[in-house]
Amino acid sequence: MSQTIIVFYAHPSGEDGKTIAKQGIKIREIIRAKGERAGKDLKVSVISGRDDFRIHCRGDWNVWAKSIVKREHAITRKPYYDLIVVPSTTVGRATAQVVDLAVRAGRPVFFLSDEKLERITQVYAFDAEDWQGGFRCEPKQLELPFEGKEESDGKEEAT
Repeated sequence: MSQTIIVFYAHPSGEDGKTIAKQGIKIREIIRAKGERAGKDLKVSVISGRDDFRIHCRGDWNVWAKSIVKREHAITRKPYYDLIVVPSTTVGRATAQVVDLAVRAGRPVFFLSDEKLERITQVYAFDAEDWQGGFRCEPKQLELPFEGKEESDGKEEAT
């Protein structure tokens, strides 16, 4: 029995339909290949932001962004989208809002790089006035200091 994965593709609003379709194919191929390596038969459905917006947005961007993360399957009550994919680490305000809500909720968000998906761990504004590209997604978590290592004046003490 195959498992179905539903992906929200958070593309820029101005992206053309052909590019959205090509990216959807690429996302499906990457996820299916990963499933095959794990011995799983996966069906992958990619829903574009444009299509979701057309169906679910009722005039309020904030409500729509929250619905992407919080929407549930009517019967199973599981999250509707299994994961969210962004095509670039630089995103607009609406996508940044979706990514931020998803990351805070512990939902998987990925950046589609050349031939792989990289996990997104945070999003932040670097130019909040630029609604179309003023936000940056970080595909890797920042390094944390080692536990138990104390900062000093640069000299190590011999024990």
